[in-house]
Amino acid sequence: MGSSPFKLKRSTRAGLYDEKREAIVGMCARMFAESGFDAVVLADVAEALGTSKPLIYYYFKSKEEILGVIHARARDEYFSVLEAVEASPGGAREKLEALYKGYFDVALSDVGRAFAATRGAAAMTATERGHIRDGRRRIMRLMQAAVEEGSLRPLDVEVAEHAAFALLNWFAENVAQKTAAGRRRLAQEVLNMLWFGMAGQAGPTRPTASGRPRTPPR
Repeated sequence: MGSSPFKLKRSTRAGLYDEKREAIVGMCARMFAESGFDAVVLADVAEALGTSKPLIYYYFKSKEEILGVIHARARDEYFSVLEAVEASPGGAREKLEALYKGYFDVALSDVGRAFAATRGAAAMTATERGHIRDGRRRIMRLMQAAVEEGSLRPLDVEVAEHAAFALLNWFAENVAQKTAAGRRRLAQEVLNMLWFGMAGQAGPTRPTASGRPRTPPR
């Protein structure tokens, strides 16, 4: 992070409201990712930014409000990746590879790591849960298209999507103490395992009643 906007001279502070809010969100994301939500107090955030705790409350009502901003931003970034991939040219397998690479890039960011580290600290609304379910159905449809084009082996796309989702969550929750280079190496290892499972011969496909791979819900 660059120089804190809170440390600028008073004559240069006009118009920095949004930048200061961004600085607070960014610092909280980093600290939540490293220490968890409960261990971080706003006095420490203020000290790291070179300002005071009362001034933090000028921009946000509570630590919970900041967490809500971080969670909304992480979800927006994940959905932006999905939407960009869906709109891109290329086959379904190429789109899936771009999707999970993009997802791991988000998971490696301070916002993504904070989202994973504090998932239980902020409840999602019914609308937000619905958006998540919709996104996961869209990923299943991409997987099914890859199976049909022959770039993925026949598989149960619901099981595959749940496994990939769990793998991404595990990764995001377990990289906090690694160096940036270590995180990148682990991300590549996890991606390799993901593709071996979906495109390689990593065990039998769980059959459905029809004997064919399950298609995604519409």
